[in-house]
Amino acid sequence: MKILLLAIRSLSRFRLYTVINILGLAMSLTCVMIISRHVYRELTVDHFNKNLDRICLVTQHFEQEIMPRFYYNFNPGTGIGDARLVNNPSVEKVAPFSSFTEDYITVDDKKYNARILVADTAFLQILDYPVVSDNKQIPLQDPQGAVITRNFARKLFGTDKDIVGKSIQHSNGKTITITTVLDEPVDKSSIQFDLLVSLQLQERWGRAFHALVLLAPGTDIDKLNKEFISSREEGNKETPNQLLPLGKSYFDKTVNMFDDTYLRGNYNNVLVLAGVAFLILLIGIFNFINIYTVLMLKRARELGMKKVFGARAFQMLVQLVGENIVMIGCALFIAWILIEISGGAIESTLGISQVNNLTFDLLLSIGILLLLPAITSVYPFIKYNYTPPITSLRSVNTSGNSVVSRAVFIVFQYIITCCLIIVSLFFMKQLHFMLNADLGYKTKDIIKAQFIKHPSNVWSMPNEDRQKYFNNINRLDGEIKQKMNASPLFLQWVYGDSLTRYRKVVSV
Repeated sequence: MKILLLAIRSLSRFRLYTVINILGLAMSLTCVMIISRHVYRELTVDHFNKNLDRICLVTQHFEQEIMPRFYYNFNPGTGIGDARLVNNPSVEKVAPFSSFTEDYITVDDKKYNARILVADTAFLQILDYPVVSDNKQIPLQDPQGAVITRNFARKLFGTDKDIVGKSIQHSNGKTITITTVLDEPVDKSSIQFDLLVSLQLQERWGRAFHALVLLAPGTDIDKLNKEFISSREEGNKETPNQLLPLGKSYFDKTVNMFDDTYLRGNYNNVLVLAGVAFLILLIGIFNFINIYTVLMLKRARELGMKKVFGARAFQMLVQLVGENIVMIGCALFIAWILIEISGGAIESTLGISQVNNLTFDLLLSIGILLLLPAITSVYPFIKYNYTPPITSLRSVNTSGNSVVSRAVFIVFQYIITCCLIIVSLFFMKQLHFMLNADLGYKTKDIIKAQFIKHPSNVWSMPNEDRQKYFNNINRLDGEIKQKMNASPLFLQWVYGDSLTRYRKVVSV
């Protein structure tokens, strides 16, 4: 404690230099920590699952498609899946699920868009989503049961309290009851949903199924995939099911995604951001050491007199480290304040996520508070510990322009700054090109709207009811076209399925 008080008293004699140094380092640390938190979140996607190394997604490569897709051969009516997976001794559990990313539900006669996954009980037995509240029953065991995320519950009911037992209406017209509320996991999840409903809610869903697989401990995924390929029947050109580890799916580019069920990241972008954070940190350290060196020149008499009166090297080191801990601690405190103030704006404008992770934030702060003082104290300690006292006393009134080290620090600082400016200009040029590229068609004042949204049970309806439904849709189509033609607001319009639903398929 005496060391810290001595450090504070010494630094308070040079307030202007100290404040400038602290604020400069605080700005640098703010940028570094914002980027570091985002990079860490990107590199730890799905790490909230305890058995992440054993969880896989099922893929299949169809002959007419360029890339494999997430697909699992499953009949929801009978509950029978691919026997090669279900009966494989290396597979503990298989959780089939189907995705409805543009579905809706109804609460108090008001419709809400919802990302719905249709799944069975094995889904939440494989994935370790934190549970906020439940009815003490196995989730999705009840055909009319539903699992809701905490954020979506707040959107529907304005609160996440006493949600269990509330009823909502599915798009197929059936009433379902919330049995479990899930919290947002500490780490980002690559599988996105607002609501989980039971497979047993209806017999047919009219969508392809995906599957999560939990492997037995010690299973070699590559070896198992080779076994699936070797078991292919002769003459069958379709590649059998292959397993993609869930931990690798976020950065994977080999599997085609046809909807927004899965998040996908870019590993190269993460590396670029990590490099930018490192360069910003270097600039901050060089600037901090440079200003601190000037401060040491102002205190040359003090340090020289201490050496004359027998101050040992260890005492000098402790004082320098103490002063650096005080300044870096203040800069770190200011940096966290700036992060909390600007977090929402940064996430909305730059897309850099700022989700609090107490463990990582604490380790990051401790690392900065312990490592940075050790780094920034090395040069001043070497310089003044091995300088004769008489030299320190003589340098009290010198300008210090001949100090080569300060020039070296400034040169490195400006070199790194120029590199960052060049990289920024490159990205700005690329962004300007993408925003202003001539696509060959008009992109301004174009509106995309969805007038009709089919319920998820359209293909499970009896034939007569389904025919009535599509007859009604045809009638609505005519009314929509008539009103669009009569509207003076639109110069041209096109009505039909969205172009984003179609993918280019090439046969090789």
